Amino acid sequence: MKYITTLFVFLLSLVILVYITLFTPIGNNIVKPFLEKEITKEIHLEVKLNKFRFNISSAEIQLVLNKSNIITIKANYSLLEKSFNCVYRINFKELSRLQALTQKPLQGSFKTEGSVIGNLDQFIVEGVSDIASSDSSYHIEVSKLTMSSIKAKFFSLELQKLLYILKEKEYADAKMDIDINFKNITLHKLDGTVKLSTSHGYLNKALIKHDFDITIPKGTRMAMQLDAKFKGDNVEYAYSLYSKLANLSSSGKVVAEPLSFNLIYKVDVKELGLFKPLSGIDLQGPLQVDGKVRGTTQKLQISAKTNFAASDTVIQMIFGNFKPKSIQAKIRSLKMQKALYTLKLPHYSDGVVDMDIAIKNANVGRLNGLVTTKISYGKLDSKYLTREMKFSSLMPKTTYSLEATTKLKNSEMISSVNLYSNLLELHTKKTVFNLTNDSLKSDYNLKLGDLSKFYFITKHYLKGALVARGNISYTKELDVSMYSDIADGKLTLTLHNDLLKANLNSLKTLTILDMTLYPKFFDARVNADILYNVATKKGDIDAKLLSGSFTKNKPLDLVKQYGHIDMYAEKFDGDLKAKIEKEKLIGSLFLKSNNSSIRTKNARLNTKTNTINSKIDINANGNPVKVTLRGDINRPKVSISADELLKREATKVIHKEVSKFLKKFF
Repeated sequence: MKYITTLFVFLLSLVILVYITLFTPIGNNIVKPFLEKEITKEIHLEVKLNKFRFNISSAEIQLVLNKSNIITIKANYSLLEKSFNCVYRINFKELSRLQALTQKPLQGSFKTEGSVIGNLDQFIVEGVSDIASSDSSYHIEVSKLTMSSIKAKFFSLELQKLLYILKEKEYADAKMDIDINFKNITLHKLDGTVKLSTSHGYLNKALIKHDFDITIPKGTRMAMQLDAKFKGDNVEYAYSLYSKLANLSSSGKVVAEPLSFNLIYKVDVKELGLFKPLSGIDLQGPLQVDGKVRGTTQKLQISAKTNFAASDTVIQMIFGNFKPKSIQAKIRSLKMQKALYTLKLPHYSDGVVDMDIAIKNANVGRLNGLVTTKISYGKLDSKYLTREMKFSSLMPKTTYSLEATTKLKNSEMISSVNLYSNLLELHTKKTVFNLTNDSLKSDYNLKLGDLSKFYFITKHYLKGALVARGNISYTKELDVSMYSDIADGKLTLTLHNDLLKANLNSLKTLTILDMTLYPKFFDARVNADILYNVATKKGDIDAKLLSGSFTKNKPLDLVKQYGHIDMYAEKFDGDLKAKIEKEKLIGSLFLKSNNSSIRTKNARLNTKTNTINSKIDINANGNPVKVTLRGDINRPKVSISADELLKREATKVIHKEVSKFLKKFF
């Protein structure tokens, strides 16, 4: 009996201690600091329990978060019946200080109040809210601590204020009415409706102009409607958006599991730039698209008909797990200038594009398809390209047409291209671009019909035509080769990244001088090696001249007149070495025949100013003549110094005249 009494006293004391701790002011004060510490630790926010009162049948709590956000709860309950009836009030004055709790940056304020009535097995939450200045109410039923149904109505919710709370840019505003009514919100057993409508909608013209440089016309209003019905895994919906800038509509059925679609859509956008915040794609201008979406995630068929860039375009695509598997498309009369405008690319060309796309397998690595492209009425924007490429003079008016056929095989795009223009013709039989490593290999045949048209690039007038062929390859480094029969000889050129190597084999100097519009003073065959860095614009020339003869020129005319030496009849061989430093050419020349020689050192030629500065030493059969050339290369100032030759000629003249005088005298 003594032990039973002791045990009873212990249990009674324990009960009294628990009661005092949980349900008396003394106990509440003991527990409160501990709870504050644990709550702060759990939600990572500083909290303060301004009020904390628990007794056997009621409680009152006021929880302060960060000194500006308050939650107040008053409750009556029955411990035996496990029932409760409580009211709450949430007043968040600074949402920006609750990011640790919301896991998203917010701002502004938010209020809601309501009641929770029921027991642990089933209870109801009812309340009202002023979120985004709305008149909102909600009714939530919870069964075994799981939400089972919900009704919520938001009247006159202001979109602009909602965007402000969510810290999103306030591109638009509208009054929104939302009606959510779910009898059952259990996953796979959904039973309910969602209705949304807007009124007094408009766009923020100033902000859109600032962010996207898009001018919204005055009086632009918008309205939106959504009516969705949920039944099990099925959703049937109808959606529409109307405004002067865009009309969007879609309706149909979506099944959540297994996921499938059967819907139609129509898009009529007057200004694509407005949708950049949603799409993340920087576009502009109008677009109309309508089509259907049908199928499952394993095989989803999407059709589209559009007037993109004033074209008549029809597209059929099949997706597998939301990745493209096949594409069929016909594009007719696409206006290139409008496509460039829509894509926000510079207007570098006009033209009309027609394409046929038939891709049976769109998976990179297993590509299988054919694409044919035709561009007609092409016209380059000469003014834009001259400015962008910094040409020294205006690019001539350039028209072109193009035909290309591209086969898709595994990871490669294999193309043949034929380009025709009033500047050039370009043909490739096989151009291979590898999508896996971004490598390129191509042959080419190039024809420049009139070199004089390329003055805007060469900065020097040229004459004649050029036909060349070669190959291009690029993986991590660029390699280009070119072969041409030019100037009655052969030209071989290779480019490796910035390093250009050229070999001239038996070219005719008269033809070269004629093409470059320089004076045709020397007729010879030339072999040369040229090394040039296209980045630094520096290089070297090492050339040999064979069996050369001079054409008529003033210095050799004087040598012939006064020295009676005909250097025109002589054949010269020699060497030419020169350094290229951007537009400047610094060279040395040595020519030698059986009887004469010609030498010049550090002769300077400026292709930009088209000037020459050169001193030439001529030894005409033992008679020295010094010639200086300065000024315009086509009309240089010529000075000649030939003292010994002239002195000898003058002596002969004097002797002849004295002989005549003596004969007459005697």
